[in-house]
Amino acid sequence: MPLIWLRVAIAAGCLAPLLILRRQGGALREHAFGIAVMGVFGSALPFVLIAWAMLSITAGLASILNATVPIFTAMIGALWLHERLGASRAAGLAVGFAGVLLLAADQADFKPGGSGWAIVAMLLATLSYGFAANLTRRLLGGVPALVSAAGSQIVAAIILLPFRLWFWPSVQPGGWRGRRRSFSASAAPRSPFCCSSA
Repeated sequence: MPLIWLRVAIAAGCLAPLLILRRQGGALREHAFGIAVMGVFGSALPFVLIAWAMLSITAGLASILNATVPIFTAMIGALWLHERLGASRAAGLAVGFAGVLLLAADQADFKPGGSGWAIVAMLLATLSYGFAANLTRRLLGGVPALVSAAGSQIVAAIILLPFRLWFWPSVQPGGWRGRRRSFSASAAPRSPFCCSSA
């Protein structure tokens, strides 16, 4: 959990100065509500659900469940935004899911002591991603990408801060020659690229 917060916090810290330099803070304030909801459903909530689920399931099973994101996105778009789900689009979703299922089926399993609730958590995470994608089209269609990315990561960092304070390890992992290595080392190089680009 602390590592999740660290990733979004670093991404927010990298994007916020760019937002200020480009003088797009006004757009952030103007679309604060939509960006806040995006931060919850596009980052904070699915990150927590996936992290918890991965304690119980293998990467193969997680890949299969994660492949439901475009399916949920299309379903929510059809129900909420009244987008037409044509036969070709439905076939494409089915083929894509079948491909992931074929590649990862032999690796799909639970870890020792894993809980079936992990599948529910993963599906809720993918449902959250699908909702966030449609929310972007509905409320943030004309918002610059930097504004929505920076804002959502700032919101996610604020929401996840209590988890960071609660779960932060009292003893940091040992490093080279027994010296303590910073807990943030593994997250820092990738955070701005992984979180902000998403």
